[in-house]
Amino acid sequence: MIIVLFFDARGIVHHEFVPQGQTVNQEVYTSVLGRMREALRRRRPDLWASGQWTLLNDNARPHTALSVSRFLTKHNVTVLPHPPYSPHLPPCDFFLFPRMKKRLKGRRHENIEAIQAAATMELTGIPKEAFTSCFQDLQKRWQQCIDCGELLRRGQEALVVRLNFVFFTDSVSELYGQRMYNHSTPVNCTAKSHFMRRMSSRKPRVIRD
Repeated sequence: MIIVLFFDARGIVHHEFVPQGQTVNQEVYTSVLGRMREALRRRRPDLWASGQWTLLNDNARPHTALSVSRFLTKHNVTVLPHPPYSPHLPPCDFFLFPRMKKRLKGRRHENIEAIQAAATMELTGIPKEAFTSCFQDLQKRWQQCIDCGELLRRGQEALVVRLNFVFFTDSVSELYGQRMYNHSTPVNCTAKSHFMRRMSSRKPRVIRD
C-alpha cells in the first residue's frame, strides 16, 4: 500500500492511496499535485489566495522530474530545495510515518480497504499541536545542518593546509575525504560530523621529502 499525502503546521491538506500495483512515476505524481492544489484551495483558502505557501519535496525521482518541475512552474508553486543525502530532514520520515507505524503496529486487517480506513483514521486523529511541533522540530534540524556545514567549512580550510604534508593512513578516511571535501558534493550533515570526528582523532603520519 502506498499513500501520498501533504500536510502543513495545521494538519493534513490532502492524502490519497495509490491503486494497488501502480507505481508513483512522474505522470502519477503530476496528477496528484493537481488534486493537492484543489484540496489546498478548499481547505486553506487564505494560503491559496495569498500564494504564501511552499512545497517541500524530497529528491525522489518523480518529485524532481522535468514534467513535474514544469507543472510547478506553470502554477507558480514555490519549491523549497531539499539537501541531498539528508533522510533525517523530511517531516514525513521523522514525524508522520513513524507515528503512523507505531499506532498501526500489531493490528490485523482483513483487506487493503481495512488498512486504508485504519490509516485514514489515524491521520485525521493527529492533533494540530503535533503538526505545529513537527515544523518547529524541522526548523531546529535545519539549523543543525547549517551549523554543521559551518563547522565543516572551517575544518576544510584548516585541512587544505595540512593535507599538503600529512597523509592519513586509514584508506576509509581518504575515501571520505575525497567525497566530502568537494564543494559540489553536498552530503548528510550527520556523515559530516562523523567524518570530522574521525579526522580529528586520527594520528597523522608526516611524509618527509
